[in-house]
Amino acid sequence: MDNESFLKSVDINFDRAAGLLGLSDDLAEQIKVANSTYIVRFGVSLRGGLETFTGYRTVHSEHFEPVKGGIRYGPFADQNEVEALAALMTYK
Repeated sequence: MDNESFLKSVDINFDRAAGLLGLSDDLAEQIKVANSTYIVRFGVSLRGGLETFTGYRTVHSEHFEPVKGGIRYGPFADQNEVEALAALMTYK
């Protein structure tokens, strides 16, 4: 499963649950979307060259402190994966 379909799967399941709970569409959308996603890029000197790495941090909900979210650094990590993981942390 690619990261885009992972996020879609999380959203589909949330929509089903919101429908069963009778949430209005606007409230469901407010709960579903991530509050913020931060993308960081930084250089590291490796093997005589400079490698650039990208990391992602998503804060899904700021309802309760401390906030929960996803954070990933990796060659295959992307914004969709981190947003899906952050949403799952909120829903738990």
